[in-house]
Amino acid sequence: MKNFKSTLFCALLCFVATGFLHLSHAELGELPAQSSWLAHPGDFVKVTTSAQDTYQVRSFLDASGVTVKEYFQGTSPIFAVSWQGPLKPNVAALLGRYAYRYTTGQNNRQGLNTPNHSQSNEVVIQEVGHMRAFSGFAYLPAALPSQFDLNVLSR
Repeated sequence: MKNFKSTLFCALLCFVATGFLHLSHAELGELPAQSSWLAHPGDFVKVTTSAQDTYQVRSFLDASGVTVKEYFQGTSPIFAVSWQGPLKPNVAALLGRYAYRYTTGQNNRQGLNTPNHSQSNEVVIQEVGHMRAFSGFAYLPAALPSQFDLNVLSR
């Protein structure tokens, strides 16, 4: 039984480490031209950009099935990011200078499967998930374009 627990612990540790070492793509509040896909295009299976009415969405898909989207207007800073996949990306890296809000929310969680929600005038972060199913988003309320539908972030 002890050997089983040790093996399970090691497997869980490897899974978590893999998720946290996962590549990040862009930082919330930074310029879209600073996305890591520009520096490391070979790290992604697919990168697409689509134009919406008042903003653009750049979507990154990596080999493990994790999709990260960044939302921006032209050359203005990224106003939102979202993620979904079987592994958790490096969310703190995605949030950049707003990462302290994410870690505060993590510390206030009641359990592993409870949502992480952090909200301030500066940034809103929401994350849910469990093994093989992680998703979340973050946005800067003051930077959102008018008429932006927040439901887009959770799709």
